[in-house]
Amino acid sequence: MLLADLYKKLDEDSKFESTLKRYIESSDLSEEKRGAWEKLASYYQVRAKYADELFARTQLAQLPDTDYETISDAANRFNNIVSQQRYMFEHDEKSHIIQPLILLMEKRDSEADATDFSRLGWLYMHNNQLREAESAARRGLAIDESSEYCARLLNRIQNSR
Repeated sequence: MLLADLYKKLDEDSKFESTLKRYIESSDLSEEKRGAWEKLASYYQVRAKYADELFARTQLAQLPDTDYETISDAANRFNNIVSQQRYMFEHDEKSHIIQPLILLMEKRDSEADATDFSRLGWLYMHNNQLREAESAARRGLAIDESSEYCARLLNRIQNSR
């Protein structure tokens, strides 16, 4: 990772990126991979490489012992990019990002608050799963009936029918 940091300071972007990728491939420790994926996600975000950024965030979210906030933040970032139409995903590309995040969020839904359920709901919406999106919004409202995010999602679902 030190070599990657040096390349970044020298503005050697392609070497920075390839060094981090090699580091991830060669590392057996999830904590080491976590740091590298975080750096890659930030690098891609600054450069508006949205597909690469979201791939990195999804990989980060799937590492063992990842906190729920990191998973939810990855979902939020995906939802923001799609809603602001910053990048037009191919169907398969979108599915490769959404599916792992949905599965991770569903598996650990006992850790979710209302905002997390709204993020999960929007993932479902972007995946054309309206029934699941509505369920997520209602679960969020059951936790916090004043959640504007869940209310807005529920309103969008009802208007789309």
